[in-house]
Amino acid sequence: METKKIININVSNVDIEQATEEIFSLCDAPEASYVVTPNAEIAQRAYEDKEFEEIINNASVVIPDGIGVIIASKIVKNKLKGKLAGVELAAELLRKAGSRKFVFFGAGEGVAELAAQKVREKYPDIQIIKTINGYFENDEEKIKELAQLDADIIFVCLGAPKQEYFMAKAVSSLKRGVMIGLGGTLDVLAGTVKRSPKIFVKLNIEWLYRITMQPKRLIRAGKLPKYILTALKYRFLKK
Repeated sequence: METKKIININVSNVDIEQATEEIFSLCDAPEASYVVTPNAEIAQRAYEDKEFEEIINNASVVIPDGIGVIIASKIVKNKLKGKLAGVELAAELLRKAGSRKFVFFGAGEGVAELAAQKVREKYPDIQIIKTINGYFENDEEKIKELAQLDADIIFVCLGAPKQEYFMAKAVSSLKRGVMIGLGGTLDVLAGTVKRSPKIFVKLNIEWLYRITMQPKRLIRAGKLPKYILTALKYRFLKK
């Protein structure tokens, strides 16, 4: 699998088919692993925080989920194929699941279960062996619970950076399987949050739709221009 260095993180240069194939191959590996899906906010945090940078770079697959990372790749002359939204990756994994066992972990009370219900309606043979909400205080208890499940794929939807820190902490305790940090994907699968209309997706302005629907995201959206500025500084000033 080809990777490209975008400022300080190694990003997987994959399309949706390649990403899915790589994740399925990790399911068959003798050890556990995790996948991250950085947008500009996550990538900027990795630039500012060395510990978080290490967590991102230790992931087995790093999916560019956000136009900011793609723009940055062009600025630093290491162009990626394109962005791959976490919700699209999740949908493809579920569509091609076969006999693989899934766990939905995260989101608010009842959301993971509702997401599982909706997915089962679409794919009656899907194996979602456990749903766990994202409200907990003790990481160790949840890690122990996940380790006992023997899942192939765990959707970890705790929001960034919590989900990335959790996966990095948990990976050594799991015997096998792949954890994927997917932010708000369970909310979308459950239907409690709507995916951006296709025109916004096509134009790579999903962030604008999200801000319109959830104005509180405006503060977080400020990370996009900040990361672009970071890429420009890296390209022209090498800082």
